[in-house]
Amino acid sequence: MQEFIDFLKDRLNSELPGAESHKILAPKFKGKPFRNFHPEPEAKYSSVLILLKPVRNSSSFEIIFTLRSSNLNKHSGQICFPGGRVDSGETDEDAAKRETFEEIGLLQDSYEIIGKLSTLYVPPSKNIITPFIAVLKSNQEFKPSPDEVEEIFSVNINKFNLDNAINNFTDNFDKMEVEIPYFDVHPKTKLWGATSMILAELLLMYEEFLGKTKNI
Repeated sequence: MQEFIDFLKDRLNSELPGAESHKILAPKFKGKPFRNFHPEPEAKYSSVLILLKPVRNSSSFEIIFTLRSSNLNKHSGQICFPGGRVDSGETDEDAAKRETFEEIGLLQDSYEIIGKLSTLYVPPSKNIITPFIAVLKSNQEFKPSPDEVEEIFSVNINKFNLDNAINNFTDNFDKMEVEIPYFDVHPKTKLWGATSMILAELLLMYEEFLGKTKNI
């Protein structure tokens, strides 16, 4: 895993795939993203933390996800990264750290933030999300907030593949039948939407590290 982390630290300082990677997992109408991902003036800011967990006796790693409580008003029952709204006077990184502690009880000295991915604008919530990548220093005990998090789980990076691990379902949005790409990684729900779009950029860079390429 350390080789990939070293690669990633350097890669995150270069031009990132950004919107082109987001489009891979974006909901589509007639083969094209059906929403405009350019932020509106009144957009608000949020940040999330993508936690990478080393797998013991392996060069691989897992990605930490949360299953949001079904009692929440927004994004209930969905798979997400820990994170949330940036408060007034707070940096994006500070918000990611605070929200991670509030949601899954993870102390800041238990992980190292190594950089950030491209921002993603989410039209339905008018939110600009900044994703940070962090590496867990050792096995940690998570303490999910019962009000926000139903479950914390992890998925090995090698279970994701942008070529053959993407499924699709259809739903109606704005009177249009939209095709929605998703990953099948949890028995209760699909991994789709903003979380999958953010994940796509990390997966592209992992494929770069492995010497693979993808036309985007």
